[in-house]
Amino acid sequence: MLEYKADFIIEYNEIQKGNLKRNDVDWSQSKIIFVSPSFTDFQKQSSNFKDLAIELWEIKQFENEIVVINPIKNLNQHQV
Repeated sequence: MLEYKADFIIEYNEIQKGNLKRNDVDWSQSKIIFVSPSFTDFQKQSSNFKDLAIELWEIKQFENEIVVINPIKNLNQHQV
């Protein structure tokens, strides 16, 4: 996405019927979010790279349309 900002903006504008410009986006806040019912230990460890903005979220669906979404804690993040 960061290497193809113009393509990203075009795609966004076509889908959203908008008029977003490259300078309207704070690209420093970009991150990758993976959502899955489960992750392997390898996937969890891969999200711990210091300079990569990656988040893992587990999602589970239960009876009666109950959905639970839990973040997988990054080991490099400091707990507050």
